[in-house]
Amino acid sequence: MQDVAHYQNDGTSRGVTPARFVERAESAEGKWEEEIDEAVESAIDGNEAALQILGTQIADDIGEMCDRIRTGRLKASFRGEVKQ
Repeated sequence: MQDVAHYQNDGTSRGVTPARFVERAESAEGKWEEEIDEAVESAIDGNEAALQILGTQIADDIGEMCDRIRTGRLKASFRGEVKQ
């Protein structure tokens, strides 16, 4: 699903027009700036779950904005993943 999301969001040279649902979600949510600042500060203070909670919130925002594949499978497939 990751590749499908990438192609649907960014488009392809083979005729898939870009949907830009990630960028639209970011814009609609105020670019998540305040939430990111709070989560990073909380993580620095020892709240190990803060970034994962933020990732889940952002993934949900992107899923809500995704309007490409009508089955809902793509819409429901977004998840936050924190990597070190």
